[in-house]
Amino acid sequence: MLSTLMNHAGQIMSREQILEQIRNREWVPSDRTVDVLIGRLRRKLGDDPAQPKTILTVHGAGYLFTPKPAELS
Repeated sequence: MLSTLMNHAGQIMSREQILEQIRNREWVPSDRTVDVLIGRLRRKLGDDPAQPKTILTVHGAGYLFTPKPAELS
């Protein structure tokens, strides 16, 4: 899932689009699989679920991956 989000960084991806990329199965409106997987991925990345900075929820649309800018040295 992370590679899918990274390949579409800066683009809002709907739950259906994400499922198509990672599972190749039909999506049903009550399917919460993507939400659960996003939550697990946020925890692994250390992204605060209360105020995420890396994987944002775009209500009514899907999820947006916003990679952190490279540190300037």
